[in-house]
Amino acid sequence: MLAVVLGLLALAYYHYGDTAKQTEYAELTLEEVNKKLSEARLNHLLYKTRKVRALILAGRKREAFELAEECRTHDLCDHCPYHRCKDLDIIEMELNEISGNMSKALESALAGREDWPDEEEFVIGVNMYKKKVK
Repeated sequence: MLAVVLGLLALAYYHYGDTAKQTEYAELTLEEVNKKLSEARLNHLLYKTRKVRALILAGRKREAFELAEECRTHDLCDHCPYHRCKDLDIIEMELNEISGNMSKALESALAGREDWPDEEEFVIGVNMYKKKVK
């Protein structure tokens, strides 16, 4: 739970424009996620996706994209009812946004909204990225 809160704080500081706090909380998130990854058995992919977000927010773009690529071929979490990882799709949308590729972020948001129309991250993403892409 702590990893989730820290990760969301890092993301909030990204949106707020406070790079120092963004990086600070991203690094704290990485510490927590790495602890959880060593313990995770049933939901390993979930923590890897959280690590992708933390890496990009910590300014480690290359590592974030490499881990995202690795996650695409990872087995789904044992309890996952979906055909692919919804969390990875959300993180990839954010990864594109944080990298400055708003067109790709919008494309990801639209695809996610199509697959999971009730998932608010995709609905919010579509609305937000449409304004940024113009």
